Amino acid sequence: MVDPRQTISQISLAHAVFGFVAVTCVILSGFIWLLISSRSEQLTTAALDNAVRLRTESAAENLARTLHSDWHDLQQLASMIGTHSDNEITALMAGLQGDGSRISWVGLADTAGNVRYASGNMLVGQDVSSRPWFRGGLRGGFAGNVHEAVLLASLLPETAEGEVTRFIDLALPVRDEAGEVTGVLGMHIDAAWLKRQLSETAETLNIDLFLVAADGSVSLWTTEADPGSSGLAIMRAAQAGVAASDRETWPDGKDYFSILVPSVTYDDLPNFGWRVVGRLEAASFAPAMQDALGTIGAVVLSAISLLAGLTAIFVYLFVRPIEALAQTATRIANGDEEFPPERGNTREIAELSAAVARIQEQRDYRPSAADVS
Repeated sequence: MVDPRQTISQISLAHAVFGFVAVTCVILSGFIWLLISSRSEQLTTAALDNAVRLRTESAAENLARTLHSDWHDLQQLASMIGTHSDNEITALMAGLQGDGSRISWVGLADTAGNVRYASGNMLVGQDVSSRPWFRGGLRGGFAGNVHEAVLLASLLPETAEGEVTRFIDLALPVRDEAGEVTGVLGMHIDAAWLKRQLSETAETLNIDLFLVAADGSVSLWTTEADPGSSGLAIMRAAQAGVAASDRETWPDGKDYFSILVPSVTYDDLPNFGWRVVGRLEAASFAPAMQDALGTIGAVVLSAISLLAGLTAIFVYLFVRPIEALAQTATRIANGDEEFPPERGNTREIAELSAAVARIQEQRDYRPSAADVS
């Protein structure tokens, strides 16, 4: 006959509990890691899209707000013409121009296109009827894209870098009390200042910015090299003027995630026809993703450590008493005069302890001859 004691499992209940928890932790950790790894690309793309979109939209609005302040000043000046003397108008124009680092020229031309007043008296008496700002200003509020200086080229000091002087234009009609157009008030804003403004914004937001004209040409950019159109999908979208986002390889050979903001407007500022393209290198979020994965790994390890500690407490409170009771029952079965504990941490332990005690009492009871008869 087989001794039952030889068939007793060598795995204790405590080891079984620890083993179950360990296997569960390994399976769950593996599942979490596979899930995160499979979605890391999606998470990176979503993070890039959100970051580039918010930063580019912020840059476009910041640029429009800044130019709107100049447009507002030009409107204020237009409302004063007709109520001030010639000298006062010239002084107001000089005050609006300031030191010339931002606004290069402010002038008023009559309906025939002859300049009557101007800051610094530049171009006074000259014909500007063929200039886009004048023709656009006659029809209403006008905003002109970046262009090289024509009439003012010989009147302005050369730039320190020897670059060609370029402007953007703002213009609007001047009306008399009857509402009749009496002239056009124009403003030339230095494109070099605008580029510095754009570059400072790009540096603050940690993004590359490109100001794209309606024809798809890049007017201003904050990178070292002019990207041109280069067959990029985002630049084709810019020419179409449709909001878009794309991830593609640029001429410098790097992979970027880019966003197109289809217009640069604020309040009643005339439309320059600009689109703003913002880009962020796709690899720029790799360290952040690695940090995120490291954080997730640390959280998982902490959770496993916490679970291990809780498991140890559980084993101490609920499993060890069962093992102690089993050892007591074994000693009783071997003939030891030992009384099992009457209390336990759980109902099952208490019932087992009571059952062992009854078995022990029945074993110790020896009926007398009188009881037998």
